[in-house]
Amino acid sequence: MGTWDSELDPRMDQRLEDHVLDKTRYSSFYNTSLEVILRGLGVDILIICGIITEVWVESTIGDAYFRDFKIIVPKGAVAAMDIDRHKGTLNTIEYGFGSVATSAKLINDLLGIAA
Repeated sequence: MGTWDSELDPRMDQRLEDHVLDKTRYSSFYNTSLEVILRGLGVDILIICGIITEVWVESTIGDAYFRDFKIIVPKGAVAAMDIDRHKGTLNTIEYGFGSVATSAKLINDLLGIAA
């Protein structure tokens, strides 16, 4: 943190209760307090979004899975430069690590839970 490439976009609405982590490796869990924060909040389901599906997203999902979190990946909220690797990773996630859904289905499911 503290360099131009690690600062939050000023358009983001950061609140006092938000947790900001300094992620220095592919996985968001590696050498961060993410697991402690999530456990403290009672979180057991993660909706994982991001870029470079086959590297950054997959690394975080693997670490989350091995920590017994349930994983949901909205297809429209992950991306990669190589479409074949991207699709392959989504297939792998769905095969052994969690669920892959459209963003619309995920939103509808969440709205149904909240009602």
